[in-house]
Amino acid sequence: MAKLKVDLTLKNAQALAQKGNYSEARRLYQTVLEVFPGNSRAVQGLALLEKQIKIRGANTHINETIRTLGGLLSKGFFQDAIDQSQEILKQRPDVFVIWYIHGIASIQLGKLDQAIAAFDRAISLKPDYIEAHLNKGYALQMQGLHEQAISSFQKVLSIKPDLPQAHNNIGNALRQQGKLTEAIAAYQKALSINPAFPEALYNLGRSWQDLEKMEEAQSAYRKVLSIKPDLPEANNDLGTVYLEQRKIDEATEAFQKAIRHRPAFSEAHSNLGTALYEQGHIEEAIASCNKALSLNPEHVSAYTNLGVIFTSAGEPDKAMEAYTKALSIKPDDAQTLHNIGSYLDHTPDDPQIGFIEGLLNKQDLSSKDKILLHYTLAKIHEETGQLEESLKHYKAGGALQINRVHYTIEKDEELFEKIRQSAPGIKAQALVPSRDDETVTPIFILGMPRSGTTLIEQIISSHGDVHGGGELDYATNLGLKISLGTVPATTENLQIFRQTYLSELKRASEGKAYVTDKMPYNFRQIGLICSALPEAKIIHVKRDAAAICWSNFKTCFVGNGLGYSYDLQAVVRFYKLYEDLMTFWNQTYGDRIIEVDYDALTNDHDTEIRKLISYLNLDWQDACLSPHANSRMVKTASNLQVRKSIYKNSSKEWLKFKPFLDGAFDELL
Repeated sequence: MAKLKVDLTLKNAQALAQKGNYSEARRLYQTVLEVFPGNSRAVQGLALLEKQIKIRGANTHINETIRTLGGLLSKGFFQDAIDQSQEILKQRPDVFVIWYIHGIASIQLGKLDQAIAAFDRAISLKPDYIEAHLNKGYALQMQGLHEQAISSFQKVLSIKPDLPQAHNNIGNALRQQGKLTEAIAAYQKALSINPAFPEALYNLGRSWQDLEKMEEAQSAYRKVLSIKPDLPEANNDLGTVYLEQRKIDEATEAFQKAIRHRPAFSEAHSNLGTALYEQGHIEEAIASCNKALSLNPEHVSAYTNLGVIFTSAGEPDKAMEAYTKALSIKPDDAQTLHNIGSYLDHTPDDPQIGFIEGLLNKQDLSSKDKILLHYTLAKIHEETGQLEESLKHYKAGGALQINRVHYTIEKDEELFEKIRQSAPGIKAQALVPSRDDETVTPIFILGMPRSGTTLIEQIISSHGDVHGGGELDYATNLGLKISLGTVPATTENLQIFRQTYLSELKRASEGKAYVTDKMPYNFRQIGLICSALPEAKIIHVKRDAAAICWSNFKTCFVGNGLGYSYDLQAVVRFYKLYEDLMTFWNQTYGDRIIEVDYDALTNDHDTEIRKLISYLNLDWQDACLSPHANSRMVKTASNLQVRKSIYKNSSKEWLKFKPFLDGAFDELL
């Protein structure tokens, strides 16, 4: 064989080996060695070739092993994956992927220290192994080692700065530490890289919700759902935002979507129960909460929701049973502790006092839970005669609540002024009185919250021709912009308000000719009501000013709409706004409004109730004298009081606190 031909044969053998054609490369090397047995290049080439074949065989075996382990992970056989990976690593501790798989399986079984050690071994073999750094951070986060977790995620960013998942994970670690502003910045960084990253959008929404920024939370959740409409968690959390915003129909729809996409979603069933309750669908609400409990027998909020429903329905024994069950599962649940406090009698040495005080000292307590616990302690101390301590907790809870809802009295002062300015234009467009026999007659019961509006509604709705509608949002949702002047007060707009309001009222009327709307805040819209609903009856409930202000101040209201009530000075200023506006309305519409004095009614309820029923042009029915026997659902803060017979002197209860109020109510006396 000529030298030139030998060189060419060896080059061809080397090329074939590089392409993985080992058998043909081996044949060529052997051909050269048959002619020139001592050819060093052929000997070396053949030795290298055999080594490559051996390595390839080992790698093929490793790859098959990795595929096998991956299959075990995908099928949920995590312990099998751990056992087999450990056996392989005894022989091949240098394979970083197997260490990684070992770590993933360990996380799934909650063996976090073992997982972290495995990820560390993988990283020592491959320092730029992004997946190992990410999952090590996740395991550290599960252990509560948030700062170490963040370090792992930052290591990822040093390798790949534009990886949105790492920024999202940093946001999660910050959020779990309560660093919500920093968490939001991390999520927004992830979204600046990938605006359609659903996980970051969802986590951003949860952070905004934690900060009580409901509009921002709603926007984030809606963006998530535009990308992943079937994401149950986003639908459920969007529903909770709608509940906070009192958009009950939208909340119901969101919870129902969550359940459609995940029928066994216990939390969504429980939340749907709350929404159905708010809509007055009591049986369906109870069924929804029970469905949540059938899916998760230890679902605390489902028991608490049942307690609220049974309280409103006048079934205290069932309410207590539900609350007691909730506390047996989670003794430190702030909402349940607050709710059950209405039923329990306490003594100054009650161990519950020390227990709740201990909860208030917890570092990771949310502001909402702190508020509930302060009001709970305030009520206990008031019951046991420790009035200074009670006032301290009322003030502390109120201060937190004002900060939570971002309230300033100046906002209400501006709003009331806009209402005054818009009133003449609304009156100028007043509709001609007309009566459609197919419609219902609205009875507006309005005034300051805690003035006795719930009692008046119980009295009126005891009449067979009247349906008690409760605190309806219709007038506010449909008409407040007209009352404020942001929507023009044209005849057309007043007609739209009228027709839509009456349509909603009829839908809620249960076939009755009259429906009460007991939203106290409707006193702001008397001008619009008189102009658009000339047939409406308007009942203004008055009560002792100091009694109203104190009752507002001490009540932890559901929802975020009564920010003035959480501060003694603000509640007095708001009362003055209300008083001045009612004087303004009486100057124009005094003949349309009947005033009911709560204290006069409780002192001589027979006479006052008969006057009220006569004003409404209703036939007399004796049931109106026994409002405590009215079995309708009552969802306001007065739901326990109105189950009792009418009692006197409740307006004097605030006087025991007078020595500690530093003259806060002096200008009201």
